[in-house]
Amino acid sequence: MAVLRPPEPVGPLIDTAYTTDMSRSWWRWVDGDNRPVPFPDEGWKLHIGGTVDSAPGIVAQVAPVLQRMQIFHKVAHSTEMLASQTGTQEGKWFVAYPWSVLQAFEAVHEIDRCLDRLYPAADYQDLAIPVPHDRKVGRTVVYARYGQNREGGKILGSNGGSIADLRTQYKPVHIRDYWDSHYVGVGAGIPTHEWPLQFRHAFPRYNEEQARAVYGRAGRREA
Repeated sequence: MAVLRPPEPVGPLIDTAYTTDMSRSWWRWVDGDNRPVPFPDEGWKLHIGGTVDSAPGIVAQVAPVLQRMQIFHKVAHSTEMLASQTGTQEGKWFVAYPWSVLQAFEAVHEIDRCLDRLYPAADYQDLAIPVPHDRKVGRTVVYARYGQNREGGKILGSNGGSIADLRTQYKPVHIRDYWDSHYVGVGAGIPTHEWPLQFRHAFPRYNEEQARAVYGRAGRREA
């Protein structure tokens, strides 16, 4: 089995790096103070698919894309962990946390572009394990689900209260799915400032009162 450590950032991102905990479960992208690079409390998270054979090449190509876009991400420590995932966690070995709907669109577009260069004319069904309950997005190996990104298992509901984050659905009822209707706009080259605000605004972040309701205490817990 192979270790899947992503390539270290270069250039203006030299003050960031990847670290893993004692359990050696995940590589996480961290800043110079060993804290995860900032990411939203909830939103459209992207699961980049792969198999034991394709994972090393996918990490080498996709991690630099996410670094350049300043999107926090984590990668399974090894292909052994990837192979051991089952149930609702199957295929969730490489996860990215965009800040907005538009950034999620842009990330999928760029991931597709870089993988097309690595695997020209590939049958991507052979390169990735489908992620249960996620929505397939883009052309290659990316799956998406709207959910919480911290401990606690809940997200903001339509009335401002907290609701359960169910892993058996790709989004809660009150969240709009724009992938079919608007994702094509990224490839069409629509300038950022011309996108409606709901695409450009960051996903919800909890204030102290909301954090107490969702997590049982004030403040935010890191993923």
